[in-house]
Amino acid sequence: MVDANPDSRTYTELCDKAEYLMDVNRHAEAVRLLTDAVRVAPDAARAYIHLAWCHRILKNPSDSLKCVNRAVEAEPESAWAHRVRSLILFWLDKPVAAFEAAAQALNLDIDDVQSIYVYGLTALHAERNAETQSAIERLFLLAPDWYSTHELLGWANFRWKRPREAERAFREALARNPESAELQNIIGELCRESGRVHEGTQFFESSLRLDPTNRQVQQSLRDSQKTLTQNDPFARTTTYESSAGLDFETQLGVRLLFIVGFILVIGSMSLFVFVLGAILLGWLFFFFRVRGYNLLKWPSRNGETPTESKMTSGKFLNLK
Repeated sequence: MVDANPDSRTYTELCDKAEYLMDVNRHAEAVRLLTDAVRVAPDAARAYIHLAWCHRILKNPSDSLKCVNRAVEAEPESAWAHRVRSLILFWLDKPVAAFEAAAQALNLDIDDVQSIYVYGLTALHAERNAETQSAIERLFLLAPDWYSTHELLGWANFRWKRPREAERAFREALARNPESAELQNIIGELCRESGRVHEGTQFFESSLRLDPTNRQVQQSLRDSQKTLTQNDPFARTTTYESSAGLDFETQLGVRLLFIVGFILVIGSMSLFVFVLGAILLGWLFFFFRVRGYNLLKWPSRNGETPTESKMTSGKFLNLK
């Protein structure tokens, strides 16, 4: 008879094998092993936590919540169990309950950076701005080079209608985690929504190379390519220069130069002035086209904010 406790060799082996299967996205197979592990040690949290996460990936919300609740019951002093419960509740669109669970996890391990991240994330969606700011400051103190620190700052800035600061933070996160398909996708959306369609397309392509089966990115890439093709017949065959974006003052200055060039062309009294104005207009048009900006659209100081429901629905969040 197998020893029914969490320290048994059988339980450990089952959980270890299941974790490997989860790492290679074979969650249905992992569920079978974890179900066996629960039979071996029904009062241990580890298998329940993994089961909850597998059911989340497999889109079984009721099973996911039931398993994570069982994990908390089995080990109420486990910060890990409360943290995962918070993420499951977040996924189920229960922001207040998710924040409360994250607070419990943080109380059990106040210096755990993953608990601080989840606390800040759930606080943000529960509209607890002071707690969100506190979590961000704490993360920058304890883990300034962790990509999730900058990712949380990006989500906070996005939520607080600061798209330029959000993009800067997401780029910092990507620099620390360059293999993240989701971060590539997020930045692509921000670029596209601010008018930099060419640059956004490049990020979508990079994201799709990292995660070829992501249907959301596939659709975003198709939409961007359609926009490029409609606006520029050479868009699919021309290599465009990548840009990190222009600030409000630079965009405004370039548009004022465009107006000057237009006035020179229209009101020119000599061939030299006409040619000078035409060259200026042509250069400015090309300058903006290769960066995906609409030269005829007046710039916004804060940029355009991507659709709130699209960017905060949880689809973009890497909660693993």
